Amino acid sequence: MCRTFGAEMANFSDKLMDMLVAALSDQGLHQSVKPSILSTFGDIAMAIGPVYTKYLQVVIHILKQASEATVDKNDYEMLDYFNELREGILEAYSGIVQGLKGEDTAS
Repeated sequence: MCRTFGAEMANFSDKLMDMLVAALSDQGLHQSVKPSILSTFGDIAMAIGPVYTKYLQVVIHILKQASEATVDKNDYEMLDYFNELREGILEAYSGIVQGLKGEDTAS
């Protein structure tokens, strides 16, 4: 969706970001969805570019919290989830960097 709308995604980004952040906090949401939400943060950043800076503080905080998660190494199902979570975190960071590259910070 982000790639299809591109920069026009900025028109919807406030509401979408609010919904994604709220979904991450929802205890009823199945954990398998959370890595995809994290990855979506990067997709949005790539679509809207420098406009994404207004979300950076919140998103970086969320990614940091997610990266600090620990798991019982004997629980193989949780290990799989943990690996998916880390992959989502890396995809988010990668998308954010790509989306913000070339941003003019001098202005």
